[in-house]
Amino acid sequence: MDGSRGYGHGRIPWGLSDGINDAGLSVAQAYGGRSETAEGFGLTTILRYVLETCDSVDAALAVLQRVPSHMAYNVVLADAGGQTASVELAPGVGATIMPRAIATNHQNMGRAADRPGSTRTLERLAHLKRLRISPSRLGVHFLEKPLRQDRYDQGFGTLFTAEYSPKTQLLLLSMAGEQWYQRLDAFRERQHIADYSGAQRKVVYDDDAVDWATGVDWSRAAGMDWTRLAMDYAAGSGQWIGAYNPGASSRQCMVPCQQS
Repeated sequence: MDGSRGYGHGRIPWGLSDGINDAGLSVAQAYGGRSETAEGFGLTTILRYVLETCDSVDAALAVLQRVPSHMAYNVVLADAGGQTASVELAPGVGATIMPRAIATNHQNMGRAADRPGSTRTLERLAHLKRLRISPSRLGVHFLEKPLRQDRYDQGFGTLFTAEYSPKTQLLLLSMAGEQWYQRLDAFRERQHIADYSGAQRKVVYDDDAVDWATGVDWSRAAGMDWTRLAMDYAAGSGQWIGAYNPGASSRQCMVPCQQS
């Protein structure tokens, strides 16, 4: 990171999906469940900008209300002063601040999520709303169902769980049964290869996994070439997303493709 010191999970080629900076501002995002796009920036780039330039939830909200996202995403924020917020970012609409700082893979505004049954987003949100626990105990629940998902053979499983402490700038990272603790002021470089192949790989045809707006069969996403997809879109030459599924034929992108 070029502004404030911090760390987070990188996304090709330069963005962040979540993270924390040395002011204690932490951010995380979830896909908003809808595939339409509009003019705007990639969210991972926006989140990196937020962590490099903001030191509080209020400052981050000002950025999210000013800078448009090109797709639907949900963002959760917390800072060292104890302030939290949840924001729905909709393409062509802007930012909507939600009443509670929780989010899964759908939005309350606009069109319904493309495949709520496949992602179980409504079930997971209802579970989060029922929880009555202290923040220090919240992370344990993300390692259990229904928040943790293990349908890797269907292209939908939990890859990692990151728990940030805004006051101590501590990170607890859980991946495939292994846990790491890191501190921003005492970061230790490590390497770990997580194996999610315990479930047998097979093609599962699920009507609810098909995004009828784009024709993408998300039940095959486990075999999708995500690295080639990311590099193509970063270069401004992204194809229709279904072309990256195994055995799919290429066709030109049906929605605006952009470099961000």
